[in-house]
Amino acid sequence: MKFKANNSISQEEIRNLLRDYKFLPFREYGLDKEKLENFTANQIICRVKQKKAETVTVREDDGELLGLVTYSRLEWDSTHFGMPMAAILDIIMSEKVPNLRESKKRAITLALSELKEKGIKHVSTKVDIYDITTVHALEMSGFRLMDTTVIYAFDFRRSQISEFEDQCTLRLAKSKDEDALLRIAATSFSRTRISDDRFHADPDLPEEKSDALYVEWIRNSIRGKIADAIVVAELDGKPVGFTTIENFRARADEVGANIGALILSAVLPEARGRGVYTSMIRKGLEYLRPKVDIAELGTQITNFAVQKAWSTLGFKLAYGTYAFHRKLQNN
Repeated sequence: MKFKANNSISQEEIRNLLRDYKFLPFREYGLDKEKLENFTANQIICRVKQKKAETVTVREDDGELLGLVTYSRLEWDSTHFGMPMAAILDIIMSEKVPNLRESKKRAITLALSELKEKGIKHVSTKVDIYDITTVHALEMSGFRLMDTTVIYAFDFRRSQISEFEDQCTLRLAKSKDEDALLRIAATSFSRTRISDDRFHADPDLPEEKSDALYVEWIRNSIRGKIADAIVVAELDGKPVGFTTIENFRARADEVGANIGALILSAVLPEARGRGVYTSMIRKGLEYLRPKVDIAELGTQITNFAVQKAWSTLGFKLAYGTYAFHRKLQNN
């Protein structure tokens, strides 16, 4: 087999590689496999063609594509944390490859070598929890587990939103809410956070920078850069919480269903335990109901309180991912 960096690939080759791939996105929702294959192939080839990602390919001696690793520099993260950072976006390899773990490790190692040559100091990746050979290959390549995220889904095609009496005033955010929401984020994702995310779990990332990441996240959300809407919760006329919303992670013409998401939520410590969070999530569902077939949300596996709230509203556990990080050392 031949392992090469930045070897050209075609969309048809990627589709062929995905035919026996077990970890396609959204597979848990009973959607058409061919559509999911095309959706995934389109995403990969678009990133490569637009030079938003680079590749390591694994080919048989006759040229057949047997494996693919894609990776990309993270511009925003690099600026925020003050070091060159990158992510491995895809690790896909045919089951017929011999010594699968070792072959994946070899492809990952070549990608890391390329990133190191570009001056990258920190690399992250996310892996389906069922993809054990990739988990082992990452561990063999020096990556460390930072968190496990569980994704729950509400399927409007099969379920009705559970009744829940709102415990606060709810509305959509306006631009004038920016300062109040920034204060909520600054408080909720620092030492008063409910569970550690992958950034706070990483000893190679400064805690104050990890705290500030969520402040910037909500700033970009309310300015419409990374969110389509934000639910704001008020008590006594003052904002005490928020939930950001993404209308479409995928569309029906791409995967067979419109899929949206509730992304980032926070409640001030003094307002917790009063039903504010559950009220916001229910309002978010009501916002998404006319737009999508499925609504997703995710959290760290140790965040039991919010998972209990989601179950109360009718969400079902759908899938999970591991987050791995590795710091790259200079020679």
